[in-house]
Amino acid sequence: MNDNEKMEDGTAGQLWRLTHGQRGLFAAAALAMIFANLCLFVPPVLGKYAIDMVSQQDVTVMPLLLTAVFSDAGVAKLLWVAGSLSLLVTVVAGTFQYLRGRLTARASEAIAEKLRLGLYARLHAIRASFFDEEKTGDLVQRCSSDVETVRAFLASNLVDISRSVLLLICVVPVLFWIDSTLAWVSLCLMPILILGSTIFFSRVKTGFLKSDEAEGLMTACLQENLTGIRVVRAFNRQAFEIGKFAQCNDDYRECEYQMMKIMACFWGLSDFISFSQVGIVLIGGAFRVQSGHLSLGDLFAFITYVSMVIWPLRHLGRVLVDSGMSMVALNRINYILSQPEESTGQPPEIARASGALSIRHLSFGYGSQPGKVETESPQDAEEEQAATTMLQDINLDIKAGETLAVAGAPGSGKTTLIAVLLKLYEYRHGSIVLDGYELRDLDKHWLRNQFAVVFQEPFLFSRSITNNLRVGCTDANSDQMTAACRDAALHDSIMNFTDRYETVIGERGVSLSGGQRQRLAIARALMKDAPILILDDALSAVDSRTEKAILEALRSRAGSRTTLIVAHRLSTFRHADRIAVMDGGRIVQLGTHTELSRQAGQYQRLCVIQKELESTMQADFILTNKGNHHA
Repeated sequence: MNDNEKMEDGTAGQLWRLTHGQRGLFAAAALAMIFANLCLFVPPVLGKYAIDMVSQQDVTVMPLLLTAVFSDAGVAKLLWVAGSLSLLVTVVAGTFQYLRGRLTARASEAIAEKLRLGLYARLHAIRASFFDEEKTGDLVQRCSSDVETVRAFLASNLVDISRSVLLLICVVPVLFWIDSTLAWVSLCLMPILILGSTIFFSRVKTGFLKSDEAEGLMTACLQENLTGIRVVRAFNRQAFEIGKFAQCNDDYRECEYQMMKIMACFWGLSDFISFSQVGIVLIGGAFRVQSGHLSLGDLFAFITYVSMVIWPLRHLGRVLVDSGMSMVALNRINYILSQPEESTGQPPEIARASGALSIRHLSFGYGSQPGKVETESPQDAEEEQAATTMLQDINLDIKAGETLAVAGAPGSGKTTLIAVLLKLYEYRHGSIVLDGYELRDLDKHWLRNQFAVVFQEPFLFSRSITNNLRVGCTDANSDQMTAACRDAALHDSIMNFTDRYETVIGERGVSLSGGQRQRLAIARALMKDAPILILDDALSAVDSRTEKAILEALRSRAGSRTTLIVAHRLSTFRHADRIAVMDGGRIVQLGTHTELSRQAGQYQRLCVIQKELESTMQADFILTNKGNHHA
């Protein structure tokens, strides 16, 4: 993707909006910077008159204050007074510079904090399909490193740009006031320095974009491998993954190297121009002093003022580097902030739904999601829709309190149906009605409060078991947690842990077995006590005895909530009031276990396959036991 194409507004406009609420601090910092620079104008003047008086040159014009200080003073006193006043003024200037740094730091840190929070909040609000397309590591890069780049620019360079411009505007007239001929000489190389900085700025901006994207890919590679480190080791893929990371690392190093080459070229050239400019002024000034057009004090002041301009202009290259980097970082940040949020609706008048669902002619395809790039032709659109359509003309009525099992081969659309019900993806064709309210018109927060869900791959936080359970109910007490864990057949396992319910389970619940993770996720869902419970293949990692205990606990609560169970075992289907069989995104069969097992179709074939498998496993078990007995 090209982040530059995501920009809808100029960087200046973005910066202006970004500084909202902190502009007063930046204005105060700019004012402190102005006073600091005004103070720095004084030492050259003091040095000029001190040098002229020591060298016994005629000083015909002198400010009244300096006349009172310098008149009838000896050389030693003159130098002591001039040095002391210069030191005093410099201390005052340093104080203003300190205030400027403190104010900009406070403002930039506040903006960075607000920006990070805004990005984090937006990531929680944007459409779910966005995360299907983006790399997690790159998103982390945008929310951390890119925000830091913007913060550094605001803290150190935003006011520096004004300082360079201010010095240029204020010092140049002073140079012409001291000696117009020498002023023209002193400015001869400045256009070259400004032009070089501008060219350098465009080169750095492009280079940093490549570098930042390369770093994002490297971070994504690192994050992915750390997450899947056990799979990598299990398949002995360390060498391959190290090589993959080495390639990302090499690409990032090459981008950084190209950046360093550009910067080294600029700094070398700018140093040459700056020193050459000072040398030209020194030589030209010497001729002007020799010809009597300029005093030694004037030459000292002139060289000092030229340095006050030439070195900030050289430093402007650094400012431009950081400016280019911040522009790229802002583009990358804006890519997230400009993503459309999930659609919002109105909460209904009722606080809790009964759980009755009515689905009519529902069709859904991932290619038709909001935010997707439209295809160029109707034929391409039809091909894309055919390739990505997961649900086709779904019609289904689910009564409140009913337990519905959903069966089907992998890829038949079971999980997609669950995702659409949760409004993780927006459907455009058909209708889903919950208690008389159209799902697409409902407030997403109210809607998701009506569902408790256990996904195929349950996600657990790196916290204690108690904290994971309270994700479903933040104010739950110990009795409620114990009851939910008993229903999920997990309580006895927890009591065997050293810290019991306060056991920290590690990242993604790594310290638990697969079955324990699923049961903890089920207990968490039961804690929510929502009117609709969804178990998306949530019993696949538990044994038959544990599954039976969980299903009996759920059956004891029958009627209190609507339950949708996506499963593959016959034992699960027998506990359901009805079974919906899906194939190719359609519901091809609907009925009870008894009805469907007698009808020719997919469900009957599934029953036959599972019975044959169970018979084979039982026979193998008997033979194994006989062999062990004879042995």
